[in-house]
Amino acid sequence: MSEAVKEEVQAYHGVDHASAHFYEASSRPQLRLDVALLPTADPGAVRTRLKSEALAHVLQATGRKDLTSLVRLQIADRQRRTPA
Repeated sequence: MSEAVKEEVQAYHGVDHASAHFYEASSRPQLRLDVALLPTADPGAVRTRLKSEALAHVLQATGRKDLTSLVRLQIADRQRRTPA
């Protein structure tokens, strides 16, 4: 499921790349989602889509309502990713 979430989020307008990891902590599932945005991205719009689409899809797929999620948004450093 981590791969499916990552691929969905990476397809959002303004997203450079993402990673998703599921954990089981204290018998409750947790999702950590790291999203690197392009400098031109609208962080508010991406956050809205994450909540209304990606996280909603995870809840639906797992059949759980008690998923704890940590979402980190950051601006991608495009200089670092350029090949030498």
